[in-house]
Amino acid sequence: MDVIAYGIPVMDLLINIDHGLAPNESIDINQTSWQYGGKVSTGLVATKLLCDCECSMAGTTGGMFGCLIRREFERHGIDISHLRHEEDTDSQFCVCLSVLSDSTRNIMVRRSTVPNYTPEEIRAQSAFIQSASYVFLADSKPYSIEVGKVTHEGYGKVVYDADRYYDEGMPEMLAECDYLIASEFVYRHLFGQSQDWEKNLRQMRTMCRPGAVVVVTLGENGLVGLDETGFFKLPAFRVEVVDTTGAGDVFHGAFLAGLIQGMNVREACKYASAAAAIKCTRIGGRAGIPSEQVCKAFMETGKIDYTEIDKRVAYYRDPPMGEGK
Repeated sequence: MDVIAYGIPVMDLLINIDHGLAPNESIDINQTSWQYGGKVSTGLVATKLLCDCECSMAGTTGGMFGCLIRREFERHGIDISHLRHEEDTDSQFCVCLSVLSDSTRNIMVRRSTVPNYTPEEIRAQSAFIQSASYVFLADSKPYSIEVGKVTHEGYGKVVYDADRYYDEGMPEMLAECDYLIASEFVYRHLFGQSQDWEKNLRQMRTMCRPGAVVVVTLGENGLVGLDETGFFKLPAFRVEVVDTTGAGDVFHGAFLAGLIQGMNVREACKYASAAAAIKCTRIGGRAGIPSEQVCKAFMETGKIDYTEIDKRVAYYRDPPMGEGK
């Protein structure tokens, strides 16, 4: 197995409008889309689309949305043998509102009522977890920390999406990271407005496993990173932004795809930046994910082939209640 991801899969209703709403204002909707979200969930779909590899999604789903979420993974050829389903619960549901005028977005969440795996249940899955070259995580709940520990009892590496700094469990989770990819929000939580990037990334590395790779994504300002050869910066790719929802998730998944293809860290970061930029040109986290061929062509030419991407946009346009979805 190349990648196993543990996390909380999500159902997303995405709405795109021209400008932010004033109190009691009505506005026309540009487009809506029913897609599937979740940090590692969307990231894993990106990995699969950007690299011909073996992927497995583990975690928990519930109710009708959970059934649809599971079907979506299977449609992409992703194993769900360890994605537990509980019918009398609800998977997480999000309404994502994106605004064209300033490229911002807001997310409203109905939290999952599906119980997470316990650390004991994770321990019982040791053979499965240790079958993967990479394990992909994105929270600091007890089950994730245990997944990290079990991974390192074998030979796998942990790739961690640190989208925000969780007050509970974060130091323990960071201690299990081989690849820490953090958002600017996490960086600011730790270091405020300091731009002494190299010094601060070296400090972040001390929180992780010895020799860990640390990357901080900075949105339109690109990224900074620290690998075995030292500190580096990369600019962002410039595109016409429609919706940033899922951009970070796609970055993480594409980074993993790059590693699996044999890229070094800096090459994988550039590949991931390109994939995330392309994603931002279409609504939602899933529709705009490019193929390996489209992403690499964009890196070479600056041009995006939307032929397959726009088929995905059309696929996700209607509610996924029909038998074919």
